[in-house]
Amino acid sequence: MWMVLHVTEGEKTAELIQELLLREGFLVKVEPFVLDNTKASIMHIMVLSSEVEEARKVLIENGYV
Repeated sequence: MWMVLHVTEGEKTAELIQELLLREGFLVKVEPFVLDNTKASIMHIMVLSSEVEEARKVLIENGYV
């Protein structure tokens, strides 16, 4: 099951996080989170629920959290 690991603003930041996690061996999905009547680019970074804790450690070690 996929679980939201991190929420970020902007596609570029989402791509950087996705690349980092992929390099570390995680399966990653990035999906936009659309709010009605907004143009904000909010992105959900998702990983498998079994990998959430390890993936979070990678984000912390790399300054994303």
